[in-house]
Amino acid sequence: MGHERRAAATLPSVPGGTLGRRGRRSPRWGGVVCGGAAAVLFGSAVFGGKAVEVPLQIGGVGGLVNVELSVGTPPKTLWASIDTGSSGLWIADAECAQKTDGSGYRREGSSTAMDDGGETSITYADGLTVEGYLLRETITIGGCPVDGAPLLVARNVSGAAEALLPADRRTQGILGLSVSDTSKKGPKSFFGHLFEARSDISKSYRLELGGTRPRLIFGEKLQEGPRQQGGVRLLADHYTTMVSGLLYASVRAMGVSTVDSQSLHSSVDFNHFFPFGGAALLDSGAGDIRLGTGLFNLMLAAMPAGCEREATNGVDSKHPGPSRISCDCSKPGSEEKFPTISLSFESYANLRFLGVDAGYDLPVCIPPINYVSTNPKTGKCYLAIVEVGKSTMFGVEAFVLGMPFFRSAAVAFDAERRLIAFGAGVNDASDAGMQAQSGPVGAPSSSPPCLCADPKSWLVTGRRLSLTRVVLVLSGVFLLLAYVHLRFSESAWLEGVRGRLMRLSAIIGERGSRLVARESARQPMHAAGGSELSGLAASWRRRGAGAPSEEMAQQDQPFVAMPAAPTE
Repeated sequence: MGHERRAAATLPSVPGGTLGRRGRRSPRWGGVVCGGAAAVLFGSAVFGGKAVEVPLQIGGVGGLVNVELSVGTPPKTLWASIDTGSSGLWIADAECAQKTDGSGYRREGSSTAMDDGGETSITYADGLTVEGYLLRETITIGGCPVDGAPLLVARNVSGAAEALLPADRRTQGILGLSVSDTSKKGPKSFFGHLFEARSDISKSYRLELGGTRPRLIFGEKLQEGPRQQGGVRLLADHYTTMVSGLLYASVRAMGVSTVDSQSLHSSVDFNHFFPFGGAALLDSGAGDIRLGTGLFNLMLAAMPAGCEREATNGVDSKHPGPSRISCDCSKPGSEEKFPTISLSFESYANLRFLGVDAGYDLPVCIPPINYVSTNPKTGKCYLAIVEVGKSTMFGVEAFVLGMPFFRSAAVAFDAERRLIAFGAGVNDASDAGMQAQSGPVGAPSSSPPCLCADPKSWLVTGRRLSLTRVVLVLSGVFLLLAYVHLRFSESAWLEGVRGRLMRLSAIIGERGSRLVARESARQPMHAAGGSELSGLAASWRRRGAGAPSEEMAQQDQPFVAMPAAPTE
């Protein structure tokens, strides 16, 4: 959600290691027990010391995804939205949830709840405020019980509560995926606690939210390799090392292109302005792409005719709604005219030497199906692209890539190395994409990838090397040197070449002169004939359609006089 918390005091220190409820010694408030043989719970397989796959469900405003949790002892099934823009877990209190006809957590009904810091509150950048109390509780995710997991029990949710608790009333909170604590005041990181307690699994997670069967995989060791074969590509860590817990990626360029080709309509090359490119926050808690005014206007200008800026209602007077793009889609085939959004990310394999950027990148495209929605009743299309005004981070242009991006590519994060990685995404809801989603961990997508144009500029690149520009410059230099050498060298061989070229030039010039003279000789005859015919036609028009004049009659006489026929 692009969360920015308010500064607050640090939580009190937590006691040292205790005995987990499964009889295993673990640091802090217990640990995670997923050992032994494979178990099946909530339809997901759990393997001891290996990756854990958790199925997700699409729901809520903006197509956000929800995960099923089992909270407390005895366990109670609750749902929370997946959010890469925060770190903690909060669940609505039963009394708070009753106000929205939903279900929530009740502390009195759990025997494993423990106090952990008292009352607190957290505020998100989009206006959502959550107030409640901190606990340590046993929480199961994907069949893996996590003892002593940090939890905020929300007694009051205000601001964007309607967006958080959709009409189906299945979502009772938010599960942050950030491993580092993003808030001093809110709950500690849920996955940070999980990875700290389990040293036998990799400290990483992977989100595959495209298609109709989204899933979360944690504990998987990321393997770099071709994305279409189940591997991932690592991104540069310029911005992930500057901020704790949030997924900021280095973007070289952004552009838009036609759907059925790689023809680029317009683009912005961030390397021209910033050596490390723009900063993109990968936030699964955002249902849209959030851009600054300049980038928003670029997108608006690239959309089909009939698209316009439209204001939205805010949460309250202090948080006005952002502008979005709406288009007229009443005519058949209007949805097919929207462009593909292309992004170029700096690769982890990129080389920099003495400030020169080798230019290695990783392209990702967002097809229209992932950011355009149609309202059949009004005949209008709404784009999941909103304007947030001036947006900067780390002194560079910043923007948020929400669910439209997550539906276009698998996003993974290595918490130990602080590296973001991209895998193949599912770009449609076809049967092939569904089969890929239900396959084993790391299974590639079999859906056809969208055509992705290269948004980078080949001419204005800042410190980044451009192969096209290098080839053009070297070709120009080579041609200039070849001309100078051929024109002024005193070599006997080159003298002969120049002589032959001069004779060839003279022959070509002579033949050209002959052709010009021949055409010139023919031109007066055609001109004169044309003039006589024009004069004759004009004379005929002036005299009208009556009897021909004596002059005309004489002109009609034959050139040879014929003898008169004899008379009887």
